[in-house]
Amino acid sequence: MLENVFLPLLVAVISTFIASHVGQSLRKLFIFITVIVVLYIAYYFISPILSTTTDSPRSNVPSTETNSAATSTSSGSNNDSSSNEEYTKNLERFEAMNDYKGALQYMNSNNLSDEPLFTEKYNTYSQKYIAEVSQEAEHLLQAGNITERNVLLNEALTILPDNETLLDLYEGQPDQLFHMQEFIGNIGEFVFYNDGTTDNTGADRPYRIYCCNYNTHNTGYQEATYKLNNQYSRLDFTLALSSVSKDTTHSAWLEFRNGDTLIQSTDHFTAGSKPHSYSIPLTGVDELVVTARCDSSSYTINFVDLLSSEFLLIK
Repeated sequence: MLENVFLPLLVAVISTFIASHVGQSLRKLFIFITVIVVLYIAYYFISPILSTTTDSPRSNVPSTETNSAATSTSSGSNNDSSSNEEYTKNLERFEAMNDYKGALQYMNSNNLSDEPLFTEKYNTYSQKYIAEVSQEAEHLLQAGNITERNVLLNEALTILPDNETLLDLYEGQPDQLFHMQEFIGNIGEFVFYNDGTTDNTGADRPYRIYCCNYNTHNTGYQEATYKLNNQYSRLDFTLALSSVSKDTTHSAWLEFRNGDTLIQSTDHFTAGSKPHSYSIPLTGVDELVVTARCDSSSYTINFVDLLSSEFLLIK
């Protein structure tokens, strides 16, 4: 430190010495120089003390960056807490309405399914929603509303895309017998689809099966064979008398065979018969023969048609 003030100090000494040996006019100049040098030396020693005093209080104050980070962390924590409270309240509203589908859609839209705080709720809602969908899918299957069942399962799989139960339900969709690709052949006209027919109770049923008409007057039956390849457990359908046959004096029925072996026959439908549901066992059936019969072989027969909404092959 002293080496930094040696030269100014030397200048001050020399200037003072000269000032004491010169005339009045020059003395003032050298005195002025001496004062300036002394002030410089004094500032040199005092400035570190002033700097320490000034900086000391700031050492206890966090920097702007530290303050900013702390504020941000605190704010984020508060925001998370506030958001979680809002999520919880909204989910409680869904629970109060037993709207588990809505709750799951809400959780998916807010990315809550993987949040530890909401995992238990998500699993609970999923189980309840799957139970609802499974029950409704079975109800629609029994009612023959396959299109509605497809819509239901497609929607459920958009909400829970990887759920095994829903995937099994979807992959187990029943096939329509009369839409089978492996159709072997038929005798007569047999069946017409979607011709706007109603049954004798006024219900719409799109499948019309001709049992007694001009094609059956010699044989008394029509027949079709389908290749099932042992893939199905049963055939579900509801059968009814058509509205145009409601006053018939004849009767008509269906027979189902595994090759030449009779599996089951339906009731004989005639005037006044009510719709009836059937479940034909198909386990072990490779080729299913469906025969539509009537009790008339006269050329001038009274037409007898049977109707159905669905012929569902269940795996």
